[in-house]
Amino acid sequence: MQKMRVCFVALLLAITIALPGVSGLHVAAADTGVTLINGSYKITNPTYVESGAEVIFFLADVGSEVKHSADVESDPNGIIIADSNGTTAGGKYRIELPIHPRGPLFKLDTAAQDKQGVGIYVIAQYDSFNGGDISQHVQLPQNNGSTRYDDARQRISGGKLFVWSPDGGEKFPTAFGADGMLFTADDPLGDIQPGWSMIDLDQKTFKIVRSDTVTADYIESSGALEDYSKLSYADAWTKLFTRVSTHYPFTELKKLNWKTIHDKIQPMIDAASTDDDFIAAIQAFTLSIPDTHVGTSQISNASKIALSGEIGVRDLVLTDDGKVFVKSVTPNGPADKAGMKSGAIISQVDGKPVLDVVDATSTVFSGASTSWFKHYIQLPFFLRGKASSTVKLTFQNVGEDAKTISIRRREGFDDFSPVSPADPLSLVVSAKVLPSGIGYISITNFYQDRALEYRLFKRDLAAMIAAGVKGLIIDDRDNAGGFSDMGTLLAGHFYKEHTLVYSSYSIDEKGVFQKRDSSYIDPQTPNFDLPVAVLINANTVSEGDFFAYFMKRAPNVTIVGSTPSSGAGGGIGQYKLPAGIEHWQAPEIRPVDADGKIIIEGEGVPPDVKVPVTVESLRSGEDTVLKAAEAKLLGK
Repeated sequence: MQKMRVCFVALLLAITIALPGVSGLHVAAADTGVTLINGSYKITNPTYVESGAEVIFFLADVGSEVKHSADVESDPNGIIIADSNGTTAGGKYRIELPIHPRGPLFKLDTAAQDKQGVGIYVIAQYDSFNGGDISQHVQLPQNNGSTRYDDARQRISGGKLFVWSPDGGEKFPTAFGADGMLFTADDPLGDIQPGWSMIDLDQKTFKIVRSDTVTADYIESSGALEDYSKLSYADAWTKLFTRVSTHYPFTELKKLNWKTIHDKIQPMIDAASTDDDFIAAIQAFTLSIPDTHVGTSQISNASKIALSGEIGVRDLVLTDDGKVFVKSVTPNGPADKAGMKSGAIISQVDGKPVLDVVDATSTVFSGASTSWFKHYIQLPFFLRGKASSTVKLTFQNVGEDAKTISIRRREGFDDFSPVSPADPLSLVVSAKVLPSGIGYISITNFYQDRALEYRLFKRDLAAMIAAGVKGLIIDDRDNAGGFSDMGTLLAGHFYKEHTLVYSSYSIDEKGVFQKRDSSYIDPQTPNFDLPVAVLINANTVSEGDFFAYFMKRAPNVTIVGSTPSSGAGGGIGQYKLPAGIEHWQAPEIRPVDADGKIIIEGEGVPPDVKVPVTVESLRSGEDTVLKAAEAKLLGK
């Protein structure tokens, strides 16, 4: 079954439960113990909120904390489900506690041979997009819930824990020991009363609550939106730079010099007197980090003006030999009126080789982790300029001689996208059986309508099997990414056994990497065991990258594409800044394989079958990548 976890937006619910009285602790109320937990939650992570997930809260043991291993799963027998009422963004929940929970007991007083130990719990949260059984493979995210964490140590630093003791005389820590960490040998221990108790870890001497009903609210930490929007430009910049420069997980891989970056941006911040000045500085900071996951929702007015003019061309493609192919010319646009036709090849811009101009073009809104993705996002911008300005193009239409013409740009933004806009009514998963008898399933992203996506994929795969397809093509091209649980879940339909695929690490202020969790793939039904081809392109991004990575390691799978996938591998943190910058993001988590090697970031997933991009292949009008995959599956 699929492991229940919530990647970089992992959410644990902050809930407070009452702990039995512990000798040496301040007891708030002496009674029979806690029987009911009430709480409220508020989630700020914009990606998670926009997903519209149905959130479920539950109580689970913290064996991973007691045993100091992120890979320790909670015992599914001890899961206690909450009643909840609300939306993805917020609401309330309540948990009725059983008299005798079925989770594991942890013996913290190793000298007491006659004792059983105590159950230790937190409130956790996941979303039920797949209708999955929460009682299977629960790996608690470390940085959210009823406890707070010390980023530097990746250890509990406060909040609430919930303890169940089977009898009197059991032991639990009364405070953090000299090392400042919980569940280590130097913890002072005290007696804890039978039944349920809530321990408040925010007191110097832990406080025990034994009231019948307690209230505990969700503490959002990992994945929470960092809101600096009310700060001054200078203070917001200082907080942002400090956070990013110390928590960015690929500094060595990218060979970044944070001092150089700071010294470049700081004068812009110092001189910022308007929102646009601040936006320009943040845009410059964004573009100084070559990472696809580093991006901003706002660009400066200067950038907007510089890009306000377009010539009416779309779907520009860079061939393997450095030519720009025009797939679409807007009727009655400047290029059309100048004689450019769909299928034209652009060779020069203002007298310069076209590839030189593409390479010199800004990526505007984000960095780029690889050269092929950088080209992909440069293409929509390289012919833009100020409205009413002119650009001199040398191009050649099909069957005509090359010509050089000056084209005046008109105001407009309709060619910002490298590809034609998707049909807004199209489903996130679509499927068909090709005339060859090969099945075909397309996946556009892993964040939109996840419950529907899961059910459609499962239904369509079952239909393919029932139809007796000869093989299957999964189209992962232009996949915008999303949640990590989607990639592992869907890939499980092609795995035969529980498999570790990567582990996640974050870095603290001292530059030390700490393991957060591990990601596994578990076999799913229906299970497909015929040959599979996965199609990728330069715009197969983030979880789209990861899905290709997972599938490449499954049996009987071939990756087909003209380039590797985009190479965007970091788990992101999200920020709200002054000047109306509603969204700025940068990675804070890096994935590694079993050998400790960084995966995805900066390299993507290479195709097993590379399909050349040539003028001839583009002019054929055929989907040559799809054709190559079909031929591979048919053994041609």
